[in-house]
Order: sequence, then structure tokens, then C-alpha cells
Amino acid sequence: MNLFQQAEEGFDKLFGYERQQLESFDYQNMMKNGNIIDQLKSSERKTKINQDNNQENLLFISLENKETNNQIVYRRNRSDRL
Repeated sequence: MNLFQQAEEGFDKLFGYERQQLESFDYQNMMKNGNIIDQLKSSERKTKINQDNNQENLLFISLENKETNNQIVYRRNRSDRL
């Protein structure tokens, strides 16, 4: 394990940070200095990660909207009773 990996791991553990692969020194260094094949593979992984994150975000937004709608209906029903 090199110095940069140790520093990243130490920081992440200390602050409870969940570092994405795209934020790592190794990834950034490979994208800057690596060969084109490795860069393309990493870009494909980055695209897959982004797609997964987008799906998670859409699910979260959907759940949030559902909860908000439920609160509105509850408030309307409650105000109708008063």
C-alpha cells in the first residue's frame, strides 16, 4: 500500500468518509498517466456507477414524494374532520 492510499484510508476512517473510486488518487493518477485501454475500462465503470447512483436517487425521490403526498392527504383528512 502506498503513501497516498494510506493517507486516504486514514482520512476516511477518521472522518467516516465513504470515498468513491472516482475520488481516489489511484483512479485520478491512472486517468492522467495510464494507458488508453485502462482509461476506457475505468470510464465504463464510472458510467455504470453513475447509472446506479441515478437509479438510487430516483428511488429516493420517489419515496420522498410518496411520503409528502401521504402527509398532504393526512392533513386534508384531518382538517376535513375539524
